[in-house]
Amino acid sequence: MEVQIRSTRSPQDASDESTEQALLELIAGNVQRVPLAIAFLVLVVVSLCYTSESLWLLCLWGAVVLGMQYIRFLVLPALVSNRDSSGKKRLTQAAVLSLINGFIFASAIVFFPDLNDVSRSVFTVVFLGLAQASVTTAVGYRPIIIAFTGPFLMALTIAWMTTPFEISPWVPPAMAILICLYGAILLSMAGDIYDSFLRAHQIQFQLRDALASEKEANSAKTRFLAAASHDLRQPLHTLSLYGAALTQRPLDNKSAEIANSMNEALSDLATELDALLDISKLDAGTVHLDKELFDCCESIVRTVNTYQSICQQKGVTLECRFSLQPTMFNDRIQFERIVRNVLDNAVKYTPQGSILVSVMPLNEKHFQVVIEDTGTGISEDELEQVFLEFYQTDNPERERARGLGLGLAIVKRLTPMLDGTISLESVENEFTRVTLTFPMSGTVQQVSAPRKKRTHLAEHHVLIVDDDNAVRAATRALFEGIGCEVSEAADTQSALTSVQARQPDIALVDLRLPRGECGLKTVQKIHQTIVDLPVIIITGETSPAVLKLLNSSGLPYLSKPIDQSTLLGKIGKVLGSAPGSGFPQNGGWHA
Repeated sequence: MEVQIRSTRSPQDASDESTEQALLELIAGNVQRVPLAIAFLVLVVVSLCYTSESLWLLCLWGAVVLGMQYIRFLVLPALVSNRDSSGKKRLTQAAVLSLINGFIFASAIVFFPDLNDVSRSVFTVVFLGLAQASVTTAVGYRPIIIAFTGPFLMALTIAWMTTPFEISPWVPPAMAILICLYGAILLSMAGDIYDSFLRAHQIQFQLRDALASEKEANSAKTRFLAAASHDLRQPLHTLSLYGAALTQRPLDNKSAEIANSMNEALSDLATELDALLDISKLDAGTVHLDKELFDCCESIVRTVNTYQSICQQKGVTLECRFSLQPTMFNDRIQFERIVRNVLDNAVKYTPQGSILVSVMPLNEKHFQVVIEDTGTGISEDELEQVFLEFYQTDNPERERARGLGLGLAIVKRLTPMLDGTISLESVENEFTRVTLTFPMSGTVQQVSAPRKKRTHLAEHHVLIVDDDNAVRAATRALFEGIGCEVSEAADTQSALTSVQARQPDIALVDLRLPRGECGLKTVQKIHQTIVDLPVIIITGETSPAVLKLLNSSGLPYLSKPIDQSTLLGKIGKVLGSAPGSGFPQNGGWHA
């Protein structure tokens, strides 16, 4: 039974508590700034009221005032950090401190009758200024303002009414009335200041809620993509394996054409799902760079060549111009993916004209890859939006040929990972220019194609661990079609039984096995029997948590759906690095 625990506090309660906490923090912060001003005020009062007879009393009053400021300096931050008490209770405690502080200041009124008329006026101005300053210090919070200013403003009013003024008899009552009016004006101003604080904090609270909602929406999107892509990958993976196995059989020309067309359609669908997986990996922070020193121009030429036939069919000129041949110590695959995604957009949105891919130096340490086309261009208000996920210009029908609209979103995430930057310029119906800037390690004189070795997988023993009967059958058909011996297991126990009966050369283990078993645990148990058995994890999961788990495991893995060349290439790489495998230690597998 699932038990849900829900907070008994309403959103309004949370908002009120947050407001009270923010108010306390502001008041405490303001109090930290006033000690010097209070010390100066004490000196002014002492200088106004100084007589030889009252010196000790003035010193006592000044010491009590400064001592109270020190207490407030310590207590108010403690109230801010004491989250065990409610905000209302802590604000009440702060108001009590202010009330005591107000009475201490009011006690200075005992010196008022002994002052001359000018000193009384200055004394009054000083205390009215203190009252005005308290409005700002208390952020307009009236209970604290009244608690602090009430005692000394009332004492000051009474003092004026009871002390005769030498110049004119009407001055004392007029001053008393003005002090009362001044206090009322301050309270009105305090209300405005407090209302402004409430509005500002409410906006801040709403922004925080909006950010939390956006974060939750992004998490929900990631979970949806992970779940949906897993459910789609499983049958697609099976179809890909059956399609690859079918091409291994002797077929007539028409059947071969149908099989090839089916595999191309499956490949297109797999490409779109891979784009979703790429976004999930990038959002999860699980893309790890496999750095090597490589020729950037060689990678660009290889990428450009894959689009030459498409451009020829459209009548679009596609060419490269290199004024520099830089090398990079970085991830070659990810560099080619960035260039390919940008170039793919250029090809899609250039119905006629030309596409130019240029490489040029920026400075001694950086180079630029500029991809410019004479296509449809991008309107000014869409320049930023094209980097958003699933956004496509001029494609309201969502034509499948245009893809999912993830290419530039992936580029925007990948480029900084390679220490690069990206800029976009475009004029609608004229041109689009994408400039990629990367650090370079050096330069080369010529482009040389990497040497690749071919190996033979026949007569190797492959163990397939998967609870899906269709996947096992399709995988068996593929490997038996190229001459491998195949064993099958549907769960951990049958996998252990199989490896104990006969050691395979490699095991392909699905991450999700029946009864909640995890493929990683299965591999651990297999390695307890055969320590150095090469293993590849197969998964249709794309959630950030799972991707992080797979990367932390250190085991090689492939994400469904997997085409024949990718699967066999990975096997060749894993077996090539396995001790005693008989496979070459350098070069990949190419079926």
